[in-house]
Amino acid sequence: MIWFRRAFSFGALWLGTCAANVPANVHVSVTKEAVSFDANGAVLSTAVLCPGFAFDQFGEYGPKLSPDNHWALVDVQGPFTPGNVPRTEALVRVVTGELVFAPNFPAYLDVPATLVPISWASGQRATLVYPSGKSVTIPDPPRRPIPAPQCIRGNDLRAAPAASPAPSATPYQF
Repeated sequence: MIWFRRAFSFGALWLGTCAANVPANVHVSVTKEAVSFDANGAVLSTAVLCPGFAFDQFGEYGPKLSPDNHWALVDVQGPFTPGNVPRTEALVRVVTGELVFAPNFPAYLDVPATLVPISWASGQRATLVYPSGKSVTIPDPPRRPIPAPQCIRGNDLRAAPAASPAPSATPYQF
């Protein structure tokens, strides 16, 4: 019975630590190639796209942060090849800048893939709402490690070290 209490205590402490890693006052800066997250003047992470892709359709409100600030929902356009400019949604993990395209949601986040726009459930942690009305909460941290993507011929995502937002970036305050 003592091992159960220890395991439960450790689990609760671990979950509390995960939640504490994301400040409440996250700011987002956006360029076509990168989305940067900062809090209190310190950069938390940056998600960068490879050449041939661009962040798109932010409107006046910018990328949409989940109610718990752990994930950002973004639109990505590309690859820009002749006759092929698809648009898809992606999720960015705020604390690391890890980026997952919608077709890869099941593999890394255990949520359904989608070809249609999705949104956040208001006030319900990182819960996605699909057009069918189904809602699914993203586990944080993800149950499977998100691999560091590599650019291949300019058509795939790549991982990039966290960098300061570009001076031309559009700031969004949430």
